[in-house]
Amino acid sequence: MILDYSSTQNEMSPEQAHYFSCVRPVETTRPGVHAIIPMKDLSQAKTRLAGRLSPAERRTLAIYMFHTVLRTLCSTLPAESATPQDALAMPLQAVWVVSSDPLVLQMARTAGAEPVQDTAGDLNEALALARDAAQHDGADALLIVPADVPLITVQEITDLAHMLRATAATDGNAAPRAILVPDQEQQGTNALGLTLPTTMPFLFGADSFVRHSEAAYRLGIALQVYSSSTLALDVDTPDDLAQIWHISASTQNTQRRTPDDNHRIRSSP
Repeated sequence: MILDYSSTQNEMSPEQAHYFSCVRPVETTRPGVHAIIPMKDLSQAKTRLAGRLSPAERRTLAIYMFHTVLRTLCSTLPAESATPQDALAMPLQAVWVVSSDPLVLQMARTAGAEPVQDTAGDLNEALALARDAAQHDGADALLIVPADVPLITVQEITDLAHMLRATAATDGNAAPRAILVPDQEQQGTNALGLTLPTTMPFLFGADSFVRHSEAAYRLGIALQVYSSSTLALDVDTPDDLAQIWHISASTQNTQRRTPDDNHRIRSSP
């Protein structure tokens, strides 16, 4: 069942009605950090690699990277058998996938994530749909992770979730905060953490790191920058792809990387 939060006027199909009769009660919420993975239609994935990869190869690459990110995020969710105390100790309480692609949404559901139908057709508007769904489900912080950062690790997710949870737990009057993870060029945003509620807009696209930083300053949102040599790597060009494959192979062979080697955190004044 795909959750469509874009309209409250749609009538439920028999399949939808059955789904809602089987899930947990509406009043049961999941406070904590929720992750969101936005994923475009697979037919439109990685078009900037068109000069090097065929449409079928780009589709396969997009599925592989999405599945890798999805699996890593979902591995930090509470087990179904977890006690409430154990569940709250896990880094994430829910993972949401927003997409218009049926296969992507089916993969999300199979992995234990919550699928949200993208009816907006725009990345930032789609993220707003997923944010609203997460807030309705009790989230007090969000972690936005693109689908093309396949080197993301459980340790990085844990670090970012801990930073968000520590902020959210201070008190109800705490100022909103944001965490930005830049790409290699310090131009794009490879992850975005937000405490809720927030006035921070989603500004993914060209120069999103600078635009998110400027928005946080303008809105009085305290900002931290979390730099990671691996999470900074996304796939937009053939050189990016070659670099990720090389690092991935080296990591699998050595398993010597530690969080302290790769991460740096700085706060805005």
